[in-house]
Amino acid sequence: MSDPKRRRPGPAIAQTMVIILLCGVAVIPLLRGDSPCTHDGGLHYYRVVAMRNSVEQGSLFSRWMPDVAFGYGFPFFNFRAPVSYYVALGLHMAGLTLPWALDLVYVLSIVGSACGAYLLGRDLFGPAAGVVAAAAYAYAPYQFLNALVRGNAPESLALALFPFILWAFRRLTIEGRRRWLAASVGLLATLYLGHNISSLLFTPLLLAYLGALWWVYGGRAHWRQAALAFALALGLTSFFWFPALAERGYVQLYLTRATRNNIYHYNFLGLAEILAPPHPLDTSLMNPPLEIRLGLVQLVLAGLGLVSGLVFLLSRETTGPGGFEPGDRSAFEDLGTREQRMNLLFFAGSAALFVFMSTPASDWFWEYAPLLSFAQFPWRFVGRASLPVALLVGATMLPLTQCERLSRGTGLRPWGWLVQLAPAGLVSLLVLAAFPLAYAPAGYCPEKPYPRVEDVHRYEHATRLVGVDPEGAYFPVWVEQRPTASPLEAQYAGEEPIARFDDRVLPEGAKILAADYGPTEARILVRSPESFRARYLSFYFPGWRAWVDGDPVEITPSDSEGLITFQVDAGEREVTVRFGETPLRRLVNAVSALSLAAFLGYWSWPMARRLGGRFFLC
Repeated sequence: MSDPKRRRPGPAIAQTMVIILLCGVAVIPLLRGDSPCTHDGGLHYYRVVAMRNSVEQGSLFSRWMPDVAFGYGFPFFNFRAPVSYYVALGLHMAGLTLPWALDLVYVLSIVGSACGAYLLGRDLFGPAAGVVAAAAYAYAPYQFLNALVRGNAPESLALALFPFILWAFRRLTIEGRRRWLAASVGLLATLYLGHNISSLLFTPLLLAYLGALWWVYGGRAHWRQAALAFALALGLTSFFWFPALAERGYVQLYLTRATRNNIYHYNFLGLAEILAPPHPLDTSLMNPPLEIRLGLVQLVLAGLGLVSGLVFLLSRETTGPGGFEPGDRSAFEDLGTREQRMNLLFFAGSAALFVFMSTPASDWFWEYAPLLSFAQFPWRFVGRASLPVALLVGATMLPLTQCERLSRGTGLRPWGWLVQLAPAGLVSLLVLAAFPLAYAPAGYCPEKPYPRVEDVHRYEHATRLVGVDPEGAYFPVWVEQRPTASPLEAQYAGEEPIARFDDRVLPEGAKILAADYGPTEARILVRSPESFRARYLSFYFPGWRAWVDGDPVEITPSDSEGLITFQVDAGEREVTVRFGETPLRRLVNAVSALSLAAFLGYWSWPMARRLGGRFFLC
């Protein structure tokens, strides 16, 4: 177990550059300028297009995505985590073509996975182990499945965050420093805003890992800081995850489990399939099946790392913990062997549990575990097993590293050469084993470099994926009849804001005198000789409100269509329609704001106290 205080920055930077370079074979298929043809690549592409249109109109973030579903919109970001889309959007608005921006999300995810596994593996088993773990994780078959076959950018981002989160929380627990608290909060909050299902599946692993560290260090470590970091991450992101849970009955989320492809009962794997060696996809098939692999080479090396590591550690004479203070580094070093044994057993148990959760034997657990059915695919757990397996692969270097240290000064240093050559050999083996997967099996799908919202609507017409979603699960429950077109489509060809106040329902003689439109709001001055029922061309969802002459009026969703309608009296009236926050959302927004204030206060308090003391002395 390495000591972060004694590590010089130069070698660490050089090793990090090596980690980035060794990802070359994995990312080459993503550096062509065109995106691979994947299952969900088109969905992410057109969602970013719709996001860019809203941002260009001044709406930096909204739970409501106004331009999809032919312009009727729906509450996509009330339920779907936004971070990966904002990464792609940021790269795109910085000048990259959209296909390049989306490809770089996967590149950053794979490189990030390697860097995170390196940092965690280095701290647990040494620098050489970190390098090997990085290669094992970056070249895990599930990485290629996400980037080149499925096209799941949010999950790829989550895979990169997993090792960073464990690394930061371990550092925080042992050292208790504020910088590790900031890193732990930021990384865990990014995961919670990055991928819903990964957040659901990873949180128990994080809590179990902290529990394992408690078994090693007991009450001697910085558990208050760890608990504070976890609570702040939950609080900071409560504005997103709490409404997503509380308001799921307002949309048609049941559709995510309404087809055979998305029901977990039909997506279990057999051990033979999970443990099979990688081989190229049969592209001659009209609809080739997904082949979910854990990686035979990774699995064999992980077994070797587990056995050799345990045998070596059990043969060493360990030092008892004794009594010490939390800041005593030497006392923590005395516990290094015990923690390394714990890590080997914990990651082996985690990998075994994840594999079990992907097999039919776990069907009873899927039946009763709350929210687990939203994960849809039990084979997702194979991807989660990739990290503990990679760390066990890195542990193959543990006996070699320790023996090389023990042999120093004896004049006979065969271990030094072995420790230098072994990582290169293992990395080469892992890269070669991944070659059958390092290509886009369905080829590349050229897309427009700078698409417009009209292209989103063309995609919806061509694919019938209205709302740029395969199931339409985010349509409000009041939308009983899916639209096949919209009168708004013709307006998108112009440069003016989209006029959603429907003038087709105005009584004879009525006239719109003035109108001001934004992505999620409108202010209209209308004169009518008689009262009428106004219609606003957007689906109703809690948060939409309407006012007439400043007085709130009741919104009634139209039958079957689910569009916003409300009563307007005769005369000259100022009508305002706006999407905003409900009382529940305002409450959790306040919780997030208070959590941010608490985090900033905790971070800045020592500096403020020092500055205050200097001011007092002056």
